[in-house]
Amino acid sequence: MDTDLLKNFLVLVETKNFTKASEKLSCSQSALSLQIKRLEELIGKPLFIRDKRNVQLTHDGEELIAYSHQLITIENNLLAHFHESPIEGEVLFGTPEDLATTYLPTILTNFARNYPEISLNVRCEFSVNLIKEFDLKNYDVILIKQDTIQPHKGSQELWKESLAWVSSKNATPFFSKSSPLPLILAPSPCVYRQRAIDSLNQAGIAWKIVYQSPSLSGTLALVKSGLGISILPINMITKDLETISFLPPLKDTQIALLKQDPPSKAAEALASYITENIAH
Repeated sequence: MDTDLLKNFLVLVETKNFTKASEKLSCSQSALSLQIKRLEELIGKPLFIRDKRNVQLTHDGEELIAYSHQLITIENNLLAHFHESPIEGEVLFGTPEDLATTYLPTILTNFARNYPEISLNVRCEFSVNLIKEFDLKNYDVILIKQDTIQPHKGSQELWKESLAWVSSKNATPFFSKSSPLPLILAPSPCVYRQRAIDSLNQAGIAWKIVYQSPSLSGTLALVKSGLGISILPINMITKDLETISFLPPLKDTQIALLKQDPPSKAAEALASYITENIAH
């Protein structure tokens, strides 16, 4: 498999237009068309539905996206291992605890194996505090939650998180419609905490914080016990929790990466590794 075919395929997926894709790749439309045709012959399936202007992915084309990213990442790691001089140095990396425990364990472990000469120092903290320390240059790279409307200058969006109100599926929370909503939230400053409070205040719903937990595991344990309700990203909701539909909707949160400008080679290696692998 020629990975250049996969790289060009991903550019066409991004632009959805042969003209734009060929301009981005600095090649002719006919050359790009031949490459896509060759890839389709190798796969044995049509990858795009074409019209005069744009292209649309087939089901097989959609499935190929993840495989393409994986193969390109393997190629990059292989070349980095055999062709490049070992990158050395220390990287101070900061991220909120829930992101560290949910998305990053495998990524950071594999990074340490691929870059054994880099000393990785990971600290967990609320996003607001991480941004303050990053601006003081006390972090090399940070992965944060932030508002989609006012993103930090220089931040790179990795994905958006949809949030939902959650309660225990197995225990009835200790509240009624006539009483303030019992909330279990992280201490201030916390992006999710502010999302919850702003949403309820705008809807005119009375609330009270019955417990504050700085850790995700502590919050989950208390919600599951039925002490109160909280908010979570939809993809973090476990089987023993259920969403609450009658409460006001919550705005999405952006997950973004920041690195110092200019970054050290070690910091750039970490930032690139997280960006390339987080989607998987």
